[in-house]
Amino acid sequence: LVGLDSYGDGWNGADFTWADMSGDVVKQDTIEGSGGAHNLCFATPGCYDFSVGTGSYPTEITWYITGPNPDTTQVADGGPGDSVQVCSTPGDDEWTFPPTPTIIACFQIEMADSYGDGWNGAYWTWIDQDNNDLMTGTMNAGSSGQEDGLCMYEEGCYTLKVNPGSYPSEILWTMTETSPSTGSSGGTGSAPATEQICTGSRRLSAGSAGDSFELGQGLLMK
Repeated sequence: LVGLDSYGDGWNGADFTWADMSGDVVKQDTIEGSGGAHNLCFATPGCYDFSVGTGSYPTEITWYITGPNPDTTQVADGGPGDSVQVCSTPGDDEWTFPPTPTIIACFQIEMADSYGDGWNGAYWTWIDQDNNDLMTGTMNAGSSGQEDGLCMYEEGCYTLKVNPGSYPSEILWTMTETSPSTGSSGGTGSAPATEQICTGSRRLSAGSAGDSFELGQGLLMK
């Protein structure tokens, strides 16, 4: 496990947990400073569960897991509140993980702040149709920023939720489809609001703090 903190002051109360097939916690720890590494070990072959808490500043937290060898490909990555199951094969104790899911579409979120001092505690969360938080992010400083890799992995409705910080009236954001290219476009909005996009037509939109959008088959904004 490699854990990172974008501010450099550790995970501020967020712990990671490594639990065996019976649900017993094998290891629980946190990350100090800007980042650190921990070994996640199997006592016996099988599937173990890894999860990460949120702490006081969840938008600063990212992590990834690689296999037992330095040249092993990445097994999983995520942020606060995420969880993943990692398995070892009984015959050879090699790590395995679920196959790479089919990507329906991926998006870029462009963030703007009219005052130019970042989002002041506001952050966005990318949520799948089962209500799992897939990604989270913010803009710590400046007047503009962007984040890629907000992807849909199955037909249905996904949600982008933007929570307001101290100055929601300064916040704007735009969602743009990056792959595959299907002609989706962006827009603008103000805070707070709740919106959704579902597959069915090719319309995307944008908004501001407090907005929530769902994405699904055909990308219909509701």
